[in-house]
Amino acid sequence: VTTNRGVVLRLPQDYGDMLAWRELVEGVAAVYHALPEEDKARTVLYGANYGEAGALDLYGPPLGLPPVVSMAGSFYFFGPGDKPGEVMLFVGVEREWVDDTCPSAEVATRVTAEWTVEENDVPVLVCREPTTTVQGVWERNPQAGTRSETQRPEV
Repeated sequence: VTTNRGVVLRLPQDYGDMLAWRELVEGVAAVYHALPEEDKARTVLYGANYGEAGALDLYGPPLGLPPVVSMAGSFYFFGPGDKPGEVMLFVGVEREWVDDTCPSAEVATRVTAEWTVEENDVPVLVCREPTTTVQGVWERNPQAGTRSETQRPEV
């Protein structure tokens, strides 16, 4: 089957887009629970796209994850939350996207799922001591919730 982006897959994209969300969140939870306790209390969880943010919102609380923030779609309008993000877990964000915001960011894991389309080989970054707060990121991106998901906000 050929996707809307010209990639040949074993499953139609509509089916591939339904798979592996729980596995993605379990991978994020493993990274979160490996953090020192003092870091967990300061951690903000960021989902790069609407699917990742939605999966973290749905499956994350039973796994002990903090609330997710995202600039994707309507998640943007829920705002950045109250924590400044002294520690951030970026889900679905490549390392080079956060060079300015978090020079110390490290890839903690990459979550792979054989049958998915977009959410295969998803990076999970740990960022300590970012150069701005989560609230500052929102201020720099006042129209983020109205962008298409192919337009990368400044994180």
